[in-house]
Amino acid sequence: MSRIIGILIVILNVPYIHAESKMTDGSNSPIIQQEKGSVIINYGATASNAHAELSKKEQDEQAEINDRHSASHNLIINGDFSEHWSTGWKKTVKDKTNGNLLVETLPSASDSADKLLHVVFEGGSNYGIVDQEVNIPKGIKGLMLELDFKILTYPGPHYGLGGEPIDAFIGINFTDEKTLLGNIWYSNSYKSSFQDSPLLGTPQSRNPTSDRCIVEKGDGYHTIVENLYEKFLDCFAGVEPSKITKVSIGAVVLTRKRKDKAEIFMDNVKLYYTKE
Repeated sequence: MSRIIGILIVILNVPYIHAESKMTDGSNSPIIQQEKGSVIINYGATASNAHAELSKKEQDEQAEINDRHSASHNLIINGDFSEHWSTGWKKTVKDKTNGNLLVETLPSASDSADKLLHVVFEGGSNYGIVDQEVNIPKGIKGLMLELDFKILTYPGPHYGLGGEPIDAFIGINFTDEKTLLGNIWYSNSYKSSFQDSPLLGTPQSRNPTSDRCIVEKGDGYHTIVENLYEKFLDCFAGVEPSKITKVSIGAVVLTRKRKDKAEIFMDNVKLYYTKE
């Protein structure tokens, strides 16, 4: 009897118990592993196979994450303006003898380490643009835009019917291989005080057209998070977003009198797409 009791004590003190049996359908029964009082149960596979399957699952999940990342990275170069603005961006003035375009990167008022784009344009019948154009891959399902901006306008001394308009906006141009498909303006333009009056000859700011969509944003800072494909469908008829091959994003000022001026602040510009 004492020998039997000794054997039982030895068995009960074994620190690791591994048990496995076959189910009636041929699959493995749960594996029970006991390690110093804790019990681990793995279903449907041996411990080594379960570890292998888990590793494969993790690899598949990581591959999916990598695929999403590669399909949603920012297409805009230097969109946070951490480098000089000339990295990725270009400036254009229609008539350099009749206007002045100042472009610089400034520290943010809230965080000196954060940089933003600052554009100031003053001119006559003229325009100034700072923009970037990117190629859009084929076969994508959505195109997302994110950016922060602020627009201020300063009309010069005017005579007559309330002064001349100043069109200042963040412009998004959509093109295919040859033609402009449409453009969207996120605008804070100065309008003549008589623009909506019935008086003939009143200066008019530019209005929406069949290929121009204007979104008035007003004073202050604004954050845009927009699905551009959906916005394109909302704004333009008879043109499919799938035809878009290039998109340009820019800060634009259009003036009509020499002393008219506007400034635009822009930061955190992102343009990305998803396959989903």
